Amino acid sequence: MQPPVELLRRIAPEEQHASGAGKNGFMGRTELEQAGLRDYPTIYAVVAGIFADYSQDEISNVGRWTFTDRAGNMTYVMPGELRDVKGIKIIQSHPDNQKRGLPRSISTLTLFNIQTGQQLEQMDSTDLTSVKSAAESAVVLRGWEHAAQPENIRLGIVGGGPNAREHFETFTQLSQRRVVETRIYSPRTSGKQLVERLQAEHLDQRISFSGDFDDIVTKSNVVVLSTTSQQPLLLPHHLDGATDPKLIIALGFRDVATEILEHAAVVVTDDPRDYSRQDLPAGAYMHNHPGKAITIKDVVNQPHLLKQGTVVFVPFGLGIIDVAVGYHLLQNRNNGK
Repeated sequence: MQPPVELLRRIAPEEQHASGAGKNGFMGRTELEQAGLRDYPTIYAVVAGIFADYSQDEISNVGRWTFTDRAGNMTYVMPGELRDVKGIKIIQSHPDNQKRGLPRSISTLTLFNIQTGQQLEQMDSTDLTSVKSAAESAVVLRGWEHAAQPENIRLGIVGGGPNAREHFETFTQLSQRRVVETRIYSPRTSGKQLVERLQAEHLDQRISFSGDFDDIVTKSNVVVLSTTSQQPLLLPHHLDGATDPKLIIALGFRDVATEILEHAAVVVTDDPRDYSRQDLPAGAYMHNHPGKAITIKDVVNQPHLLKQGTVVFVPFGLGIIDVAVGYHLLQNRNNGK
C-alpha cells in the first residue's frame, strides 16, 4: 500500500489577478458550495498538500490570538500565510447562540494579496472550518490506516453538530478501508437528529444512534470526539481491555484525560508549539513528553511513526489551512468552476 503522500492529488495555485486586487466581494455559503466546498477528495488534497509541501515552521509560525468580550464570549484571530496569499480567520464563539437557533461559532475568512496587502476576498468560513477540520482528521485517518492495517472502519462519533457531520461525510468518502458501521452519541437531541438526517440522505441503516458513551468507545476503532465539554470525556477505564488499534480524534481541547495521552502509543497534533503555549492538558503533556508527540506533517511523510496501539489526534487549529482552502475556493469561483 502506498503511503498517503503518494496518494495526494496536487492542486497548484493559479496566478493572482494582474491588478493584484482580485475580485473583491463576499462569498457566502451558497457561493462556497458552488465553488466546491464539499468536494471532499479535492479539499483533502489541498489540506494534505500543505503538510507535504510546507515546513513545520511555515505551517505554525503565526499562532492565534484570543479576546474575551464583556459577556464572556470569545473571539479568536487566526492568521495564515501561503507563498502567494495570506489571510486572517476571525471566529466568534457565542455559546448562547444555540438558544437562538444560531451556530455556536461563526467565522469569517479574509484573504489578502501577499505583495500589496490589498483584500482579495472575504468569505463566510463557518462551514469551511468544519470541512477543513474533517480533512485534517482524514489525513491522520489515512496514515493510521496505512500503519495499523485495520480490516474495516467502525466509526463512533460523539456530538451532533457540524464537525460531527463533516467528519462522517469526509471519512465515509476518503477512508481507504470500508466504513461498515457508524454509531453516533450525544446527550442532546442534535445526535438523534443527525442520525435521522444521515439515514435519510444516505439510505443507510448502518448509521445508528447510541445512548451510551461507553458503547461508542468499545465498539468503534475510530472515535471522533466533537464536543464543547470542559471536562474530559474519555477516561482510562474506557480503554481497559482494548486489544485492537484505535484512533481517537479529540476535537475539543479537553475531551481526553491526560492519562489517555499517557496510554497512547502516539499523540498527533497539527501545531505542538501553539498547543503547548495554552493552559491545556494536552499542551502540557506534549511539552513534557516531546518524544511521544508527532505532527500531521510527520504522518504524511513518515506514516510508519503511527505505531500499533492507541493513536490520539489532538488538533489545535491552523490558520494556514483555512487560507489554503479558502484560496482554492476563490480560484474555483474566479475560474467559473
